[in-house]
Amino acid sequence: MNFKKRLKYIISELSMSRRQFADAADVSIRLIENWIKGASPRLDSLEKVILKHNINPNFLILGEGRPFLKKKWSRMDEKEFREADYKEFVFLVEHADDINLFLGFCKIVGFKDYTKPIHFEYKWSWAVSFLAKIFGVPSVEVLLRFYASILRKIVSKFANDAPLDHTEVFVLCSLGRISFEELKKLTPLVVTKKVEFREIEKSIPFKTKWKLELYGLQALSGEAAPDNLVFKGIQKAFEKLLKAVRRQEIPSFCWPHDRVYWSKCPACSLYGAKKYVNEDELNVSEWPDKVNLSKENVDPDMTIEKLESTIIESFKQHVSNEIDIG
Repeated sequence: MNFKKRLKYIISELSMSRRQFADAADVSIRLIENWIKGASPRLDSLEKVILKHNINPNFLILGEGRPFLKKKWSRMDEKEFREADYKEFVFLVEHADDINLFLGFCKIVGFKDYTKPIHFEYKWSWAVSFLAKIFGVPSVEVLLRFYASILRKIVSKFANDAPLDHTEVFVLCSLGRISFEELKKLTPLVVTKKVEFREIEKSIPFKTKWKLELYGLQALSGEAAPDNLVFKGIQKAFEKLLKAVRRQEIPSFCWPHDRVYWSKCPACSLYGAKKYVNEDELNVSEWPDKVNLSKENVDPDMTIEKLESTIIESFKQHVSNEIDIG
């Protein structure tokens, strides 16, 4: 990738037109157009562009490092990130264990008909419907909680520059619609550069691979993904996280409060470093272990993990013939 291609890439990542990019840096559109055509940039104009858009000069000039530099964020930046730019993944991460996750996310993505059943037919959707019926929640909520828990793990690792495991890599590439090669350039992984994506997939344990099938990863990330605001919101959350990584706008993660933040954890300033429970957002850890099961024919100690294991063992022979378990 040469200078002009890197410049075009940066403009694209900023979701700006060339004119908007130029105006923001107080340079002419003609200057930007000339650079893209191959003209050599003047140092003073290049400096304006780099400083205004927080561009990593090593990336733009030499093709080394990440496209954007980290910077200190203000409360105004935080407000914009939380309420506009990254609201989908922020909400899923912060409410992954909350009992109001489904209704809250419906509000975030603008889905108003949440009282009506959402039909999402794929090979193993019947199993998800079974799990949902046992715990008395909509099927889509079971899916939402599964992907929210994975997303929270990925965000916390990005925040701490920790490597992703192979399952997280596979899910992020699938739902974030990013190639494995591009992802390797963005984040430290527990793989060498010589490892291929198919090797990542094969290394995922059978039980985990089956769970991804169970929760419709292939159907959600495929070309025939459901045309529904909730499912599109899940995809958008993963895509927005990758956008934050590219633009060096990765939030920090507060473990005591399960909150992401750019300037300061809002919960720490109110509650200190201790874990808290907000009555309006009751935190139910290890959902659905603490959900009251009223059905007489259901084991009161049953959890979603136990049910998954039961289904897996019951259909293991059949599934092994359907899925390449490596």
